[in-house]
Amino acid sequence: MLDRTCADIVEALTVANQTDLIPKVVSEHLYGPDTNTLPADFDPANPCANARPATEHSHTFWADGTFNSWDQNGSQVDDGTYSLVDDRTFTMGLATFHFAATADTIMFDVVIPEECSTQQCIDDLGWAFSVAYPGQTWTRVTSGPHVP
Repeated sequence: MLDRTCADIVEALTVANQTDLIPKVVSEHLYGPDTNTLPADFDPANPCANARPATEHSHTFWADGTFNSWDQNGSQVDDGTYSLVDDRTFTMGLATFHFAATADTIMFDVVIPEECSTQQCIDDLGWAFSVAYPGQTWTRVTSGPHVP
C-alpha cells in the first residue's frame, strides 16, 4: 500500500526526465477517477496546486500471474497480467519494471524504452509511472479487498 501524492509523481517524472508526462499522469490519477482532461485551473508551473490529498492505493500480484490495483475506497481500478523476467524485473503489457523487495516492502522503477515516440508508447509510459510511483516504498498489508 502507498499513499500517493501529486508531489511524489511529479518528482518521479522530473527525476526520470519525463516532465512531458506530468499533465497526463497528474490529471488521470490525482484530480479524480477517469479524468482524462486537465481542470481549467491547471497551472503547469505548479501542477499540484489543486491536487487532492494523498490517496491510498495498493497492488496485488497473484502467483498465477494476474495483477490488480485497488483505490482508497477498496474498489478495483486496474487489472491485467504480469510476467517475471528475472529476480528484479517484470513486465505488464508493454511496460517493463525493475523492483526491489524485502519482507514487507517493495519499490518499483519504470524501464524507459530507448525509443518512445508513438502515442501508445507515451500512454503506456504514463500508465507505468502511475503504477510504480518510482522512488516511493510500497508497504505490504495483510487485510483488505486484495487479500483472500
